Amino acid sequence: MKTLLLAVTLGFLFVATFSSIQAFAMDKIFSKSNWGDDFPPDGCDKRKALMNKYFEPDTNQAVLSAQQDPVFKSTVGIQNYSLDNGTVYAIKSSPKCNEDLPTFELRFILNNTETSHEILFVMFDPVTYQVLEIMPIVVDGRWQPPVEPKPISYPVKEWKELQMSGEFTGAKPPKPAQLFTIPYAVINGTLESITSNQEGSVEAVIKSESQGVFVLKIPRNYPYTDYNSTAAGPPPTSLDPIVLIKNRKTGEVAAYHTAKDCFYEVWVPFSGDTQIEVLFRISYLVQGWAFHGDDVPKYCLSQTLADFSDNILLSPLKQLKSGIKADNVTCKEELQLIIKGEDGSPACVKPDTATKLELRGWAVIPTAANEYKPPEISSYTNQTIQTTQIIPSCVSKIPHQYAIAGGPGIPLCPIMNFQASGKILHATGFYGIYNYTEYPGTSNFVLEPGHKGTITYLVSMDTVHNLGGLSEYSHEINITNDVVFMHDAEMHNHPGIELLVEPKSEMMQSNSSALVTITFLASKDALHGNYWITLPPGVCAGGEMIILTVTDCEK
Repeated sequence: MKTLLLAVTLGFLFVATFSSIQAFAMDKIFSKSNWGDDFPPDGCDKRKALMNKYFEPDTNQAVLSAQQDPVFKSTVGIQNYSLDNGTVYAIKSSPKCNEDLPTFELRFILNNTETSHEILFVMFDPVTYQVLEIMPIVVDGRWQPPVEPKPISYPVKEWKELQMSGEFTGAKPPKPAQLFTIPYAVINGTLESITSNQEGSVEAVIKSESQGVFVLKIPRNYPYTDYNSTAAGPPPTSLDPIVLIKNRKTGEVAAYHTAKDCFYEVWVPFSGDTQIEVLFRISYLVQGWAFHGDDVPKYCLSQTLADFSDNILLSPLKQLKSGIKADNVTCKEELQLIIKGEDGSPACVKPDTATKLELRGWAVIPTAANEYKPPEISSYTNQTIQTTQIIPSCVSKIPHQYAIAGGPGIPLCPIMNFQASGKILHATGFYGIYNYTEYPGTSNFVLEPGHKGTITYLVSMDTVHNLGGLSEYSHEINITNDVVFMHDAEMHNHPGIELLVEPKSEMMQSNSSALVTITFLASKDALHGNYWITLPPGVCAGGEMIILTVTDCEK
C-alpha cells in the first residue's frame, strides 16, 4: 500500500515542506525565557487544554502581531517577505506552568535569490499571539511558493460507477468491510480502463487528443484514514489525496478537491493520452489507530454504500436541521426540491407544482451544480447558471475598456463568530454567463448597457460560535447583504451601474437559509469593463466572487 508518511511527535503533527537543506546556519535571535510570568490565574490551564488537541490559529492575527514585535521589525527591516503556507505546531517550556505547552510557528521567507533563501521561524503563543521565539535558517536554492489548485468548471453529463471494498483495519471491536460506490466521469477523453483496490487507490487509463478532466467522487464515509480524532493534527474531515500522472504531456498537475455532504470530489486535469492514479487511503503509521471515514447524514448512505437497503429519507426540514444546506436537500425520486421565497427553507413538491410556484415568484428551483447547458444568447428570461468555453469576441476584446478586474487579491479576514456560505441559484437578464479565462472556475456575468440582470442567491448559515468564551451570547447573527465592486488596484467605483438588493439584511441562526435578490442595472451610457463582485455574506464569510462584464455585444 502506498502511504503518506507523516511524523507524529508529542501529540502534534509536523509536516516537512521542503525536501532537502543543502547548507544552513541556525541561531536563535530571540527567545522569551520567562514565558508565563504574565499569565492570568487560568493562563496555564488554557494552554494545557490545547495539548493533544487540534487548534487552527488565525494566520492574519499572527502576522499582525509579528509586524508589531520590535525584534521582528529590527530583523526584517524594510525587506519584502513572503509567507510560506501551513502552520508548524511546536512546544515550549514555561517555567511558570512548570511544563511544556503547545505553540505554533509561521515561516517567513526573506532574501529569496536564485542561489539561496532565508526562512524565519516565528513562534507564537496560541492564546495571546505574542511572539515567543525567532529563529533564522539559510537554505540553498530559490524558494518557490506552493501552487494553489483552482476549481475546475466543466459539464458532467453522465456519472459512471465502480465498486470498492472499504476495510476498517484496526477497528475495536472489529467492523466488517463494506462495499462502497465510487462515481467517476471523464470529460473530453475516452476511458480505456479503470481499476481500484481495497488499499484506497483508483487508476484510470485515458485516451485523448485534447485537454480534459478526470473526476472522482470518494464517499466521505469510506475508511480513508487511521488518524485518531482525539489526538493533535488536522481535523478528521480533511481528505488530501495524492495524484500521480504517468505518460503525460500535462506537466505539473494541481488537482482540485472539495468536500460535499456525501462525497469528496477530486478533479484532475490532463492533456493527451494519460494514466492517472488517485490514492486516498492515507496512513499515519501509528500502531493501534483504526481506519475510519467521516460521519455523513443518513440520506448519504444510499448514495455511498453499494449494499445499502434502508430507503428511509429524512424530511427536508429535518435534513436542514441536521446541518445539510437547503440547496443540498435530497427529495424522493418523484419529487422536486424548491427553496421557498418567504424564508429560504427547502421543500419537496411535485414537478408541476414546483414550476407553478417558480413562475409566480413564490419559490426557486435550484440548478444542480453539474447540469450545465449552453447559454441561450437570444433569451433574457429564465437564464440558469451556465458556463461555456465559446466566448464571444465582444467579451474577450472590450473596446474603450474603463475597468480592468485584475487579480482578486488576498483578503485580510478578521476572526468571525459564524460560518456561512452563499450560492447562486438562478440568473436572468444577462447576455450570457461564461467561464472567466483569467481565473478558470470563476463565472463571468455579461451585461449589456441599457439592460438589467438579476441573480437569485441563497445565503446559508452553518454555525454561530461563542466567540471568546462569553457566558452569554446571541444565537442570531445580523447578516448585511453587501455587494462589493472591485477593479484596477482595488478601486470600487462603477459609473453607470446601479445595484438593488432585497432584502438588505436578515437575522440568521445556525442551520438556516435566506433568499437574496441582487439586480445589476446598467444605464445606456454605462462604461465598459470587468469588475470583481463579492456577494453576501462577504468573501471572508463564505460569499461567492464573480466577474461582472459590461460590454455591448449586439452592435
